[in-house]
Amino acid sequence: MATLGDSSLTDGLTAEVLVALKDFPLAFPPEGITADFENRQFYGYQILITGCVLLFILTMFLVVRTYAKLVIFKQTTIDDYIYWISWPAGAIYIIVAIVVMGSPGGIFGYHAWDVRLGEVTVRSMMNARTLSILYGPLQWLQKLTLFSMLLNIFAPVRWLKPAVYAGAVISGLVYISNSIVSGVYCGPRGGSDLVAYLKGLGSPECAGNGIVMQHGIGTGAMTVLLDFYILCLPLPSIGNLRISRKKKIGVFMVFLAGLGACVCGILTLWYRIKYSKTRDPTYTLVPITTVCILEIAVGLMIPCTAPFVRIYRHYSDKEVKGEQTRTPESRSFNESDNSSKKLVSQDSML
Repeated sequence: MATLGDSSLTDGLTAEVLVALKDFPLAFPPEGITADFENRQFYGYQILITGCVLLFILTMFLVVRTYAKLVIFKQTTIDDYIYWISWPAGAIYIIVAIVVMGSPGGIFGYHAWDVRLGEVTVRSMMNARTLSILYGPLQWLQKLTLFSMLLNIFAPVRWLKPAVYAGAVISGLVYISNSIVSGVYCGPRGGSDLVAYLKGLGSPECAGNGIVMQHGIGTGAMTVLLDFYILCLPLPSIGNLRISRKKKIGVFMVFLAGLGACVCGILTLWYRIKYSKTRDPTYTLVPITTVCILEIAVGLMIPCTAPFVRIYRHYSDKEVKGEQTRTPESRSFNESDNSSKKLVSQDSML
């Protein structure tokens, strides 16, 4: 089954040929299936629903983290500033995905054989390319947020610092190279018109199971390894934290969310491998983009789990202290509480 992504179809492509083929499908349908341009089914609603729900949840997480840092604790660290950069970047990615693939009327979200070649536009190609290029830097920002958070929490652990720096550098090389490979090999060839974009899309490096797909699978595998690396890196030091058992709940919540990131990374890698030889890119990009959105959202939630627990403990402790002031034991309770707060400088992070 020939598709738009076959270099054999795009090598000799010209504007005149494109006009002549405008009513042809992007891909010939499989045996037993007939192309249907008029009554085609749209599959992109999963991106629309997933994206909108996660944007709402992420906004709440952002408000909680910002409130905890600026209002309650009145202190910020480097991971806060990285997070406040990565959050809008992640939101932009999700919004672009909703507009490009989660809204009917374009070319994405339909089977390729139900889309006319004449429906492909320069804008649709540019939007898809933007999503592909944004993914790498966004993932790196999220990893930087987590690495810097570990660095702040476990600052006294000397061996952790070089391990964090190494992880940050390696993740940067992995994700930036992914964006470069995608941008270079799938970019327009010999111009900026639709023909140039289609030639780039149909190049041997970009089409099918070419260099771009193989590099994407490799990046997905590295993402899984990095997620487990971040999850396991501080484990040897958690037992040495001089904090109460109650405060370790915050640490547990962070690691529970980190485990969710590992699951999302594995799911994304599985979808990339499953559809690596697809001849139906306008459809298969929908589930891949959906799990990418979920992966990005979980990555933005992880740094907010500890502030959630910390805010709850902050206000619940206030209620307890208010009750204790009306009892004879209030003085000893407050003295005990004050001494426990001096145990570690990392307390405000947990």
